[in-house]
Amino acid sequence: QINDDNKFSQITDENNVSKSASSNEPERSKQGSNISVDTNLGRVPRKEQRYVVRSTSSPRFTKKRGIVIRRSSAKIVPKHGSETSEDYQRAPKTPVKTVEISSELDEIGAQFQETLTEFSKRYQDSTVALAEKSYLLKRNQELWHTVAAKEEEIEYLKNELWQSGIKIQGYESDLKEIIEQQQEPLTLTQEDLIRIEREIDDQEVLISGYQRENDKLVGEIKNLTERLRVTEEERESHYNKINELYKEIEQLKGSLHEQETKELVPDGTLRQIEDMKKEIERLKEKEISYEYKELALKEMDGLKKELSALRDIESEYMLKVHDLEHQLAGANEEIEEITRSKTESLEKFTEDMNIMKYTYESQIENVKKEAISKEGKETRFRKLQNALEKIETIAGSYPEVTQVCTELRRINLLPPKKRRKSAADVSKDVYGYSTKEARSTHSPTTK
Repeated sequence: QINDDNKFSQITDENNVSKSASSNEPERSKQGSNISVDTNLGRVPRKEQRYVVRSTSSPRFTKKRGIVIRRSSAKIVPKHGSETSEDYQRAPKTPVKTVEISSELDEIGAQFQETLTEFSKRYQDSTVALAEKSYLLKRNQELWHTVAAKEEEIEYLKNELWQSGIKIQGYESDLKEIIEQQQEPLTLTQEDLIRIEREIDDQEVLISGYQRENDKLVGEIKNLTERLRVTEEERESHYNKINELYKEIEQLKGSLHEQETKELVPDGTLRQIEDMKKEIERLKEKEISYEYKELALKEMDGLKKELSALRDIESEYMLKVHDLEHQLAGANEEIEEITRSKTESLEKFTEDMNIMKYTYESQIENVKKEAISKEGKETRFRKLQNALEKIETIAGSYPEVTQVCTELRRINLLPPKKRRKSAADVSKDVYGYSTKEARSTHSPTTK
């Protein structure tokens, strides 16, 4: 019930009320059928008093929310009969202004519908931006995998270059020894030359393969750099777009907060707004992953520097190989000249060596057979020693014979060579070796 002193009922034309109710039926269902005007008669300091319209059927309008109606837009009369009401009834009929509640509700509904449409459109835009963002993240991850694979290939190529450098150093040392021993005849055999040429050909093939791989890697790195640049531009544009959407959502949030005093927002729209906020927060968290792209660019710069260093090393190796090839060509020419001049002597020497080998093998077989008998063992052994000494005396200029005799002396099958005694000589054993000096276990090398 409404107090008689503080509450008044609002009387309007029935035709106008029915017309407004038929034009805005949804708003009427929200407001209800019973409308009361609440005012405070004790506070009338101003000329124009405001009243708050409340619906007794809607519990949400029991708070300090409602629609403000000015006194000029409605006629207020006491609820119970009095002289004022009778005077009003007896007064001549004048056009009564209807309450513009329905029109205001229509405006609020139109504004709400427009806001909801704008929210839906921006939500769709944010969904599209999220899909593009996911695509960019996927592409960035693929680029990371590609860069990791290329790093592994570069490490493999580094190891191959390192091994090639070690081989080239070995070849350099060998060639230095060859150059130092150029004055000596027959320092290199034809087999050694063929082997060195094959090794150089293999190294040239490896270096050409490394050059092709390096060129291929450089091209792929350029492509990756271009892709990363395009991804960076797309990321910047999407990031700016997301920031703009976030700012607009903040503005809409403020406008919705202001409109909460005039209208009710559906729960579905609020949930959509919250979902949009969550999506934007998720996008912001995913933006952190783009920081790794800068690290990838730095690593790409480091890889470029390493590739340039590898190219410098490769160019140095190519120069060294070229020099070695030139030196080898000169050595081949000298060896060919020596070979042509010594062809006859080599053939004769080979024949003599074959004869000596056959004789030596036959004597060894005879010694083995005669060694079974204890009586002829020492005799055969001395004969063999004398024969070997004669062979050494005749063919002492050949290094192969000298090597064979040295090996026989090392295993005590031949007596040591006789030499003059001096004051510095120390006590010798039965084979002529000093008791203090170590017997040489190394034989002279032959080339």
